Amino acid sequence: MNFSKMTYEQQQAIGREFLDRFGLHDWRFSMENLRNTRYLQREPSGFLGVCDHTNKVIRIDWRIGRMFRQTMLHEIAHALVGKDGDHGSEWLDKAHEIGCSQRHLLPYGQKILEKLLQETEAGRA
Repeated sequence: MNFSKMTYEQQQAIGREFLDRFGLHDWRFSMENLRNTRYLQREPSGFLGVCDHTNKVIRIDWRIGRMFRQTMLHEIAHALVGKDGDHGSEWLDKAHEIGCSQRHLLPYGQKILEKLLQETEAGRA
């Protein structure tokens, strides 16, 4: 599915369908420019998606293209585990459970493993 070739109405309908499927009925979906100054301060290359817990909005960059599904699931996992979920093991488990691909999750799993190994090494010192 190439999200960027759809109409605005089609994009909104699909975004709403994803939110409803996972029980996020009081959340909103927004297509935005996530490579603007506000977001570039936090991530120099910009974001593909952002989970805004304060306003209950999942924001997806309007340039998303074919990466929409994985990015939307990624952000929904953040919404489901809560504000403190970050990219830890609870988030990783939830993202896998709701359908994020292993390919998408691999970099996050590697970071968790590296952190665990560092903690183990620090405990031995």
